[in-house]
Amino acid sequence: MGTMSRNAITPAGAAPGCPVDESFDPLSPDFLADPYATLARLPADHKPVFFAPAIGYYVVTSYDAVEQVFRDPATYSAAVAQAPLAPIIGEAQQILLAGGHKPQPSMVSLDEPEHARLRKPAARAFSMKRVTAMIPAIEATAAGPLGLIGNTVRRLLEEPGRWAEIAAHPDLIPGAVEESLRYDPSVPVWRRITTKPATLAGVDLPAGARLFLWLAAAGRDEAAFDRPGEFDPHRPDAERHLAFGKGLHYCLGANLGKLEVQVALTELARRYPDLRLAPGQQLTFHPNISFRGPQMLVVRSAGRDAR
Repeated sequence: MGTMSRNAITPAGAAPGCPVDESFDPLSPDFLADPYATLARLPADHKPVFFAPAIGYYVVTSYDAVEQVFRDPATYSAAVAQAPLAPIIGEAQQILLAGGHKPQPSMVSLDEPEHARLRKPAARAFSMKRVTAMIPAIEATAAGPLGLIGNTVRRLLEEPGRWAEIAAHPDLIPGAVEESLRYDPSVPVWRRITTKPATLAGVDLPAGARLFLWLAAAGRDEAAFDRPGEFDPHRPDAERHLAFGKGLHYCLGANLGKLEVQVALTELARRYPDLRLAPGQQLTFHPNISFRGPQMLVVRSAGRDAR
């Protein structure tokens, strides 16, 4: 990643004084293959907010700044949460319309009061009591958020002994899932837009500024977590991650999603306590910023390969 420059001429609408990184492009092949390598290449003294002209967004990397945005929905609107990151060309728009694609706002992209009208009835369906009652159905279907399952299995198998430990002690699985959400979230980015001028991490943002909330970077913030670059299933504060958001738009399905992954991992570890990654595989990921997990993970147990 190139060296950040202090913005003096506000290219592409960047706020005066905001650092600018001309090379940051979350749609580039290098970023899609390994966004954490991009994060590691940021200057050691990089600011929590910088402008990326390639996408026209302010990239927010620190835990505190991301949390501040989540906790102030009046200033940081969710209206762009599902908007295309780059403009859709006319031909593509016609193909989508011809196929019946008519996107409608959902809870994740609505502000108050419309958001509350949808969230209140939906919240009852995701109460902890109802989620717990779903365990038998989850065990029958082996369903689960595949991205989070893939990320968690990958991280547990990267170091010898991790998988054997959770197979022997399934009570460690919930903590391992929380650590995966911190270390390698399956939803690594959310987006917001300012409704009025605001100051975030020392950067004076104008109204209409688009924010790229890099949750994956916030989970590895040294100011928020001890040894953030290490995957530690025993980490005592992993659940402080921001993978499900915070405040008004906190994910209603968080408890269900975590439970699904826990059930899947418990059953997988019970059946295959000697599981390990097949050597020599090159992981690939879907070319988007919103969801991240290996498209295929080849594992081996007692000499057999599985996908």
